[in-house]
Amino acid sequence: MIAVLIAFIAYQGYKIVLAPTAGLAILTVFDILIVFLTWHEYRRQRQHRRNGRHPVPSARGDGHGA
Repeated sequence: MIAVLIAFIAYQGYKIVLAPTAGLAILTVFDILIVFLTWHEYRRQRQHRRNGRHPVPSARGDGHGA
């Protein structure tokens, strides 16, 4: 998912250079935020697994990770 979003962000950057619009710029910033949050959560979950801890339970309370 991250790789696809990064490729899409690169395309958006190309389009912004050719024909800048506020909407595309806002969408690009949002996509960058999603990549950052996804990467952060991936690293967090990976660290939990390395330490032998279970992922943080979800708010659903069904015992599955977030």
